[in-house]
Amino acid sequence: MFKTQVFKKSAIAAALSATALVGVSQAQAADYAIDIDGQHAFVQFKISHLGFSYLLGSFEEFSGSFQYDPENLEDAGAQLEVQVGSLNSNHARA
Repeated sequence: MFKTQVFKKSAIAAALSATALVGVSQAQAADYAIDIDGQHAFVQFKISHLGFSYLLGSFEEFSGSFQYDPENLEDAGAQLEVQVGSLNSNHARA
């Protein structure tokens, strides 16, 4: 359960980080789609491996959106859908 909570928090943080990529002139719009066609969004993870190193990976297929209105922060939110089958752990499969 702990790993699921961490993943959810990381995914939401990644989606919300995308807000920093939106130009100031667009900051008044309420709904945004996460840019999956360009190089502006990605879903990555880092997992401790026996306390000695980390396994780094990513999900290649995802989509999402977020809502932001500086005048109404209570309605801000993010939605992210990740295709689990698009997992890339950077390790060869056996």
